[in-house]
Amino acid sequence: MSNLVRLHASSGTTGRSTVVGYTHRDIETWSELMARCFVAAGLTKNDIIHNAYGYGLFTGGLGAHYGAEKLGASVIPMSGGNTKRQLMIQDFGPTAICCTPSYALNLAEQGRAMGVDMQSLKLRVGIFGAEPWSDKMRDEI
Repeated sequence: MSNLVRLHASSGTTGRSTVVGYTHRDIETWSELMARCFVAAGLTKNDIIHNAYGYGLFTGGLGAHYGAEKLGASVIPMSGGNTKRQLMIQDFGPTAICCTPSYALNLAEQGRAMGVDMQSLKLRVGIFGAEPWSDKMRDEI
């Protein structure tokens, strides 16, 4: 434990959560790999990334966050939930969003219901993961 700087855990949906310990070097490696993923998706230090992955024990939020910072991009650390507030974040002009594919669809649906012109958003890149998704869902997004 003296070498660990962080603990994360799986959701535990199939039973007991799997806990994973991270060293400082693990966090640095993870940040570098996430930054590379963002570059592969076309992002640069000039992007504003809306991070709607959960922060906390789930690894997604912090992994994406540190990767975006490593890239030099600006991060909006929204975490999951609070959909109406997430949609107000359009005022910050995010150019990318990170979330699960189902949450991306939910944001789009709720945005339309709130009268948000989804086509006018500055979003140009979506980083979707942390759950399985079909080709049909990809097409809809």
